Amino acid sequence: GVKESGVSREEGGVWLYRLTGDEYRSDGYVYESSGLKFAIQNEAGLIPINTSNHYWLKFRLSIKGYSYGEQSSLSAILADYLDGDDRLRAAGREEPNNSPGNYLAQECWELARIEEWRLVLDKHPSFIDFCSLGRRGEINLNAVPEALWRTFWPESVDAVVAQRARGVWIGQNNPALSIAPGMISIPPELYARLGGDSYIIKVWGQFFSTAVRVQLRRSTLVSVEQRKID
Repeated sequence: GVKESGVSREEGGVWLYRLTGDEYRSDGYVYESSGLKFAIQNEAGLIPINTSNHYWLKFRLSIKGYSYGEQSSLSAILADYLDGDDRLRAAGREEPNNSPGNYLAQECWELARIEEWRLVLDKHPSFIDFCSLGRRGEINLNAVPEALWRTFWPESVDAVVAQRARGVWIGQNNPALSIAPGMISIPPELYARLGGDSYIIKVWGQFFSTAVRVQLRRSTLVSVEQRKID
């Protein structure tokens, strides 16, 4: 941030405050300045696919009307595509030897390489918008974008949007269950209020658009990958 009171330091150079109060949001909120728009999305707030626990993927499928059996089959087929072995999961399907699969996905659009998932994407293309390459099964609730929150917990989205606009986030004094009581059925180890080291930064204007995926480790920039966006 650039707020003077927030960037004060001790004589030894240590920050006096952990937060300055004017940090950029990383929940996909759209900023606009000088004719340009930009948004920062913490991937920890999206649905991870490079994980052994596809709870959130199945949750989204269930909301879209897929049966438990269909959810399990789609999850198993995806897991067989991503893993590094040729062992077939129950309801799964290994790809042919010449398939680019059997390795963690490098881009979310790789889902379209899998026949069963291509049918899902044809019917529900927004799956790609909310997909992440995360390897952990949990999501950061404070980074879930408004549109995805509306899909998961529509009855609480207005309250969340209003709180975030005031700078109020889910925390010890503002627990998730007080906002979205329906989350009580979700295992607590599958959601958190912090976390994430990969960010998608999108910038667009009237005649162009671009995006980069930035990965951090302990406040150190690890990699920047440019990707095309619509």
